[in-house]
Amino acid sequence: MNYQSYAIEDFLLDKKFRDWVEHPHEDLDVFWNDFLSNHPEKAEELMSAKEILQKMKFKKHSLSADEVSDLLAGIHKGKDKAVVRPAADDNVLPMHPAYSTAQTNNRTLLGRRRTLSIAASISLLFMFTALILWLSIHTNEEVYATAYGETKPISLPDGSLATLNANSSLRFPSAWNDREAREVWLEGEAFFEVKKISQNDNLKSQMPYKFVVHTDGVAIEVLGTEFNVNTRREKVQVVLNSGKVRLKWQEKEMLMQPGELIEVSKKGSEVAQRIVKPETYSSWKENHLLCDATTLREIAQTIEDRFGYEVVFQDRQLSQIEVSGTIPLDNMETFELVISRLINVHFELKGNKLLISK
Repeated sequence: MNYQSYAIEDFLLDKKFRDWVEHPHEDLDVFWNDFLSNHPEKAEELMSAKEILQKMKFKKHSLSADEVSDLLAGIHKGKDKAVVRPAADDNVLPMHPAYSTAQTNNRTLLGRRRTLSIAASISLLFMFTALILWLSIHTNEEVYATAYGETKPISLPDGSLATLNANSSLRFPSAWNDREAREVWLEGEAFFEVKKISQNDNLKSQMPYKFVVHTDGVAIEVLGTEFNVNTRREKVQVVLNSGKVRLKWQEKEMLMQPGELIEVSKKGSEVAQRIVKPETYSSWKENHLLCDATTLREIAQTIEDRFGYEVVFQDRQLSQIEVSGTIPLDNMETFELVISRLINVHFELKGNKLLISK
């Protein structure tokens, strides 16, 4: 993370910083004390953010047996409405005949083993909602965030649309008509459909012409286009669906063409560029994963990013299995069942770790 450029709201939204304030331990103390020693100019923002979190006290809600039962019933009811339909494509993986029976037999067990995780997440959700509200009121910014398993469409002030993937956050000024550019700040992953503003429109509406997405050390300048941005795993990955995008980092820049993928390491020292099928990188916003010779290791990254589980392969060779087709992202249970039937692997959840074996 490029903490040197963080403002107060960035620290508030950063999981490592929140863990330090809420659950301090030696490793985190060493990390943040070293950071303050090396960057004393950030002390004011960091300590202000720490004070805000310390003042936000929330009463934890323990679920009663009846509440747990009602919660599970609601979850099961929602799942019963979900229908898994492969896309009309020759590459779509066929459904196993035993899928529907396996789904029924396994749903109760899978739901129960996640009940404790759901209950434990409620307090954090309350805190995060209040934090978002506080930021919106006190910073004249709109701040949006998603939990694991959640996506969210966001209408921007100029009529553009951003779809936020799970475990991500997006912030931008409440108004853009008094600024030099339409700017947003992203952490995580999002798909952008940017409204093109011509010079005539700009004179009429006073809306800035330039649109810029800020990530960790990389600025993405846009002119009326569709593209996906992923800032996870110490790199910024941009996939251009249509239009034009200019990437700027440090003193370098690259102009992208539709169908290109560019990855820039967050230190800016490494750059990768290749031609891809853009739809495979943005299919998540349609609530499914479109695989095209996608390795199980790459699918495991989706599991970690979308659902928040750490994936562990019991056999390293399993990570190289390739999958082509469409896999639903409705919920973790459906995802597990489909994958396990299609490529004959076994999933086992232990705490927050998902073990994959033959």
